Amino acid sequence: ASPDSAFLGLRGLLGQAMRAGDLAQARTLAEEGLRLQPKSPWLIRNKFDIECAAGEWLAAQETLSLAVQAKLLGKAEQSRKLGLLAFAEAREAEARGAHEPALAAAGRALKQAPDLIPAACLLGRLLGKAGKTAKAERVLEKAWARAPHPDLAAVFANLVPGERPSQQLLRIRRLTAANPGHKESRLLLAEASLAAGESARARELLQPLTQGAACARVCRLMARISEAQGAPAREAQEWLARARQAPRDAAWHCQACGRPTEDWALHCPACGEFDTLQWGETIPRVTAGAGLLAQGAPL
Repeated sequence: ASPDSAFLGLRGLLGQAMRAGDLAQARTLAEEGLRLQPKSPWLIRNKFDIECAAGEWLAAQETLSLAVQAKLLGKAEQSRKLGLLAFAEAREAEARGAHEPALAAAGRALKQAPDLIPAACLLGRLLGKAGKTAKAERVLEKAWARAPHPDLAAVFANLVPGERPSQQLLRIRRLTAANPGHKESRLLLAEASLAAGESARARELLQPLTQGAACARVCRLMARISEAQGAPAREAQEWLARARQAPRDAAWHCQACGRPTEDWALHCPACGEFDTLQWGETIPRVTAGAGLLAQGAPL
C-alpha cells in the first residue's frame, strides 16, 4: 500500500526476473516501476538493457528519449546510443535480406556514432554489395583516418573480388594514406606489399615496429618476410619464437568485466553489459556500472 515500499519490492522482483532471464516479466516490472518513479536512473537503465536484450530497438529509442527528458543523458551519449540502435536495426534488416533498409540504417548508425568501427564496416560492406565501390571506399577511408582497425582493412580489401595483389596494393595505399604513421597502416601496407612481391618494402615498413616489445602480429609477419626473401631458416624461427613471447595482440576488451573477445558485439559476451567493448592491446581498468546510466543496478 505504500508507494515507497512498493517501489523497493518491484526493484527486488526486477532483479530476480533479470537474473532468471525472464525478459517479459522484467519489462512488465520496469514499466510498473516507472509509473511509480518516472525519473529513476537505475530503472531507466535497466528498462533500456531489457529492451536491447530483447531486440526491441524502437522501444529502446523511446527509453533513450525518456532519459534525455529526465536530463540523465547528454547529447553526445544519446547520439552514440542512437547509433548503436540503428546499427542493430541494420544488422537485423540485412539478416532478413532487406538490403535497402539495412543500408539506410547503417548510414544513420555511422552518422550518429562516427567512431563506431563496426558501423563503418557494415556500411562499407553493404555499399560494396550494392556495387557502389567508390562510395564504400570513401566511407572506409574516412573511418581509417579517424581510427585504423583490422576490420576496416578486411572490408576494404574484399570490395574488389578477384583483383591481383598488385592492384590491391594500389588501393590499400590510398586507404593507408589517410593515416600513414599509424601502426595498423604499416601492418596493412606491409602485408599487401609482401603479397605483391615487394618483400623489401614490407620489411622497411615493419622495421620501426620491431623495436622493443614488438607485438605477435609484427613478429609473425616478419617471419613470413624472412621466408619470402630466402633468409636462413633460423631467422624465421627466431621471429616465430619471439611471437610466442610477445605482448598480446590488440583485441576488444570489456570496460565492465575486463575480459577480451575477438569480435565486437553490442553486448559483452562474458557479462552482458551493453556497449562496453573497446579496442586495445591491454586489459582496461574495470569500471563499475558501465551501462546506460552508470548509476546503480538491480539489487
